[in-house]
Amino acid sequence: MGSIYDLSNSEIGLAEKKKIIINFVNSQIDPEKVGDIMKDFVPFSNKGRSGAKIGTLKDKKDLIVKYNKYRNKSFVKYKLDCIYLTNNINELLINYVFANYQKFNDFTPKEKTNLNKHLLKMRDFAIDKNEVIVVTPKIGIRYGKRNFTNFTNIQLSNLKIISGTPNMLVEYQKFLTNRIVIPIDRALKILNQKLGYVNTDMKLDNIFVREGKNSGYQILRDNGLIVDFSPLIADLDKANIELGGTKILVNDNFFSTSIATRTRLSPLADLRTSCRNKYGRIKCSYFDEGDFDILTVATALYITFYDKKMTHLPDLDKWFLRRFNLKEDQLDTFKDMILNKKKKLVNRIYMSIDGDLNTYFLSMIIFSFCQYLDRVNI
Repeated sequence: MGSIYDLSNSEIGLAEKKKIIINFVNSQIDPEKVGDIMKDFVPFSNKGRSGAKIGTLKDKKDLIVKYNKYRNKSFVKYKLDCIYLTNNINELLINYVFANYQKFNDFTPKEKTNLNKHLLKMRDFAIDKNEVIVVTPKIGIRYGKRNFTNFTNIQLSNLKIISGTPNMLVEYQKFLTNRIVIPIDRALKILNQKLGYVNTDMKLDNIFVREGKNSGYQILRDNGLIVDFSPLIADLDKANIELGGTKILVNDNFFSTSIATRTRLSPLADLRTSCRNKYGRIKCSYFDEGDFDILTVATALYITFYDKKMTHLPDLDKWFLRRFNLKEDQLDTFKDMILNKKKKLVNRIYMSIDGDLNTYFLSMIIFSFCQYLDRVNI
């Protein structure tokens, strides 16, 4: 039986790769380790949206523990030329690949530097016959009297300040473009090119942050804006990767149903759960599959600015035009789509209860824009 690193071998077939994953999971089963971790587990008051228990350890508050249940007998299957995993095992596998990414492909020193800065790497894990635990370093920053764990909260806090000092907008959007968007885009490109990674749920809530000094932008600091942090790629349970020519995806029951595949959610259903390169319905040809995550980030950013009537974003616009080889009038159409769709869909099912910019909603804008580009570029 091959090791987990043999998943990168393109000469190994699907049945053998399925056995490798099953063997990897079963060989790691250690009830005693699970018990030791849970004995010191201190849960937070809120659960994760997936139903997972999230907390820390009694004597190791610098760690975050995510605990969940899974079915040991049905966590992996294969169909067509893809392997499907349940959410929890999919998240564990991709975390393991990220923590050991150099063993799954070759990376340049520059690529390693980027990934080491922007990947939230798993520190440890434990598996029982129906339980899985992922341990990661503690995330977040402390600013004043508040803790910030994800980029959404930082963005909303900064925009509140800019609303009172609008002359800060140009410098702030320049900071965001150069220190957040471009580095995350580079990291996503590396992961997509080397590991076939697509997050499929890259809303701003899922960009976690940790402490990190960003040079320059002192005028923003002096006005109380938060600029000293590094964005992190994390929250991997809905992601997919490709190793050795085999796509590994989450087995999402909802997105496999006709409700999803025959409605406005169908583009996201294709991206998240189907072997769409060979078998899925092609709904968008202008953008590559690997563009979806950074498009999600950019779309969400534009919306947060437009909500505050902040539309002068020259550096973000320039990056967007160059990144996707667009013309000015095409960018204007994209912005119109953001405004029109948000007016129609806000507070409906495509927005989550707490006001978070839901990936379903964002994906509708992205795929509508892509179809427009397909038409004008025929």
